[in-house]
Amino acid sequence: MPETVSAYASSQISLARRGKGIVASSANVTIAINSHESWVVTGKTGPYLLQHEQGRYDITALAAEAILQPNHETGSSTDVPAFWQRAMKSINDDIKKDRGTNIRYDKQTDHSRNTTGQTTWNQK
Repeated sequence: MPETVSAYASSQISLARRGKGIVASSANVTIAINSHESWVVTGKTGPYLLQHEQGRYDITALAAEAILQPNHETGSSTDVPAFWQRAMKSINDDIKKDRGTNIRYDKQTDHSRNTTGQTTWNQK
């Protein structure tokens, strides 16, 4: 059984006002595997398991995309960059705290052993 740990980082974010809110109009987002925290048991690799671990990577990519999508209401805030940083930290904290998607993924796929569950997630 392996464990793949991936993470994302964003840089060069351009912000734009949309009504009373702000959005990221463009950004560079990098998604990477953390090789220091990832592992695999020798002899337990194969294409099906690789596909399962690709799913973990895809979940990270979806989280990164979701961070850049919301239209955050600024209210009376005039310091847009500081407001944006606080909003992104709050979303990041929620994602790290929840980990719900990864937990559901492993439960419903039985860590790649449930082929029906894995096929369902692959189609999603």
